[in-house]
Amino acid sequence: MSQPVLLKVYAAFSPVSQDMIEKVRQAASQAVALEGDTDPHVFCEDTMLRISFEGIYFPWEDVVPLLEKAVQAGARGKMDVLDMENWTLTRFESRDRDRSHTAPYLRKGTVSLNQVLDYSGM
Repeated sequence: MSQPVLLKVYAAFSPVSQDMIEKVRQAASQAVALEGDTDPHVFCEDTMLRISFEGIYFPWEDVVPLLEKAVQAGARGKMDVLDMENWTLTRFESRDRDRSHTAPYLRKGTVSLNQVLDYSGM
């Protein structure tokens, strides 16, 4: 019997230091993928950090603080967490603060996947 995909996580941030990519890779090592999936889920393409995961558990709560540090250091990008069990999409996206604050930050928003499907025209 095959295991259901409960969580999908996709991200791309750049530029990210090699040290930070390694920290994200270490945090993501606790992920529980589908049976037989031994592929790495954190990739490095030059200075771009990429995450591509589908499985049972991904420690995104541990990865978010690392991405916040990367964004504060100048990285731009987003991470989508699709929770198939709760039928939600949570997006973490780099944003610039208003003029009174100089440090960029990682904005979080959660919506129902129904809303995502409606918006996409599906």
